[in-house]
Amino acid sequence: MAEFGVYGENGDAFLNRMLREGVSPTDAVDRYVDMDIARVGKLDRRFELTLELQTERDQIAEIDVHSFILARFRTEQLFLDRGHLGKTLSRFVAVEVFKKLNAPADRCARVAQPNLQSFFEPHEHPIHPKVAAHFGLS
Repeated sequence: MAEFGVYGENGDAFLNRMLREGVSPTDAVDRYVDMDIARVGKLDRRFELTLELQTERDQIAEIDVHSFILARFRTEQLFLDRGHLGKTLSRFVAVEVFKKLNAPADRCARVAQPNLQSFFEPHEHPIHPKVAAHFGLS
């Protein structure tokens, strides 16, 4: 089983390794920010695999989440962290599920309200600046 470090599974393997090696927090952060994250993290391949998996889930659920993500991921925060959808994507999925369940239109409209609270807000994590730059995130 993987050792996640002091921040559990929300920790960062690179920073956890630096801390275990006795690197000062300031030096660890400097190394982290300077790292070529696109190459080291194989970002383009991960993105490709993630979208392939989403397409498979979409086919099973008969909901096109893949297109929704592609159209918005650069300009909207769709995810709070790994495994937790943000409000926009949560609402989209909820509305599509309600439609699949033949829920009344007023129920679908209620779920789509932008003022609904997200269950996941406390879990928001920052995005590495070079990841944001690589994908052109605003």
